[in-house]
Amino acid sequence: MVLHDPIEDNPNYTWSDYKVNYRDTVVASLLHPHVSRYEICPWPHRVFEGAYPKEDGDGKETIPPDYATELVTVMHALRDMHRHDALPSADATGGIGLLLANSAMFQRGDYDPGRAEEGFKYDGTVDGKLSASQEAKLNWSEFYGLALPLVKHGIPLRTVQLDNLLHFPGYLDGYRVLLLSYEFMKPEHAGLHQVLAQWIREGGVLVYIGDGSDPFHRVKDGGMAVLNLTSGLMNIYSKLSGSGDAPEKGTIRS
Repeated sequence: MVLHDPIEDNPNYTWSDYKVNYRDTVVASLLHPHVSRYEICPWPHRVFEGAYPKEDGDGKETIPPDYATELVTVMHALRDMHRHDALPSADATGGIGLLLANSAMFQRGDYDPGRAEEGFKYDGTVDGKLSASQEAKLNWSEFYGLALPLVKHGIPLRTVQLDNLLHFPGYLDGYRVLLLSYEFMKPEHAGLHQVLAQWIREGGVLVYIGDGSDPFHRVKDGGMAVLNLTSGLMNIYSKLSGSGDAPEKGTIRS
């Protein structure tokens, strides 16, 4: 079941802001063919009776009538979604995923090992000012740079939760190719690489992207350091080969 909340806990946003995020949530959930049940509106009174800031900042307003109609229409459609089976195209390309870990959300800001973190905020901003690199982090360029080119070329890429590999046996069944980069996230358990290595032995193809330049690789109390790893790619390679030697560039076969 997927949660769809037309607004959020923070009551300081406008209806246009809530609308953009709600539409994004609905579209994203519809990209998962195995999900057909939705929690469409956990707190209806907040949506249809609550008042939120106007666009011009002059007071508050309740939900615009046209948006209320849109919400009810979408909610009715989602209510019946479980009655319909997903019908994938016979010639569709499948089994291609992009690995994504919870840690991606922890490092969406800059990290400078040589400076204090005073004034640093959770969203990557410093004192309310955005540098170009901070804005790139907030835009999640590293993730979308891997995902969007494939989607734009018609390849139905799926996000695959890296952290689930240790919790659900056979979680990677059905995937033939996986993309992995530790330039915007880090593994939280070394056992994840053991699962990936076994999946590769069974015929899976792992495409690793990254040069190790992400500053978060050097964080002493998190990520690679906690797992006593100097390189995610090297650790995966060692699981496959039993060797600590560096792999050559190109294709690595188990």
